[in-house]
Amino acid sequence: MYDIIFIGGVMNNCNSKFIENIKIDFSKNIIPQLLNELYARGVTSLMVEGGAKTLQSFIDLGVWDEIRREVSPLVIREGLVAPEISFSEAQISECGDSKIYNLYNINNLI
Repeated sequence: MYDIIFIGGVMNNCNSKFIENIKIDFSKNIIPQLLNELYARGVTSLMVEGGAKTLQSFIDLGVWDEIRREVSPLVIREGLVAPEISFSEAQISECGDSKIYNLYNINNLI
């Protein structure tokens, strides 16, 4: 099992038994390629932390199981818009002054 799986172009000068280099065809949708490569290596869980565009791409393809959103009283006046998804069916918990919304994709539950 690898500690790091690098996906993208070729990583030069990186000879480590802990890193595997996987080449992706960027002329095609990369998310299905990424998921197939990870699954072929026995990876069945992936946590995606990204910007709004990256997260929205996973949402649009329906390849997500759980989304957690934290809402705090802190107001940030500038930044990127969060991905678009309804949290009306989310389970809500509290952590200090923040609310944590856990949303599960019922289409992916076994």
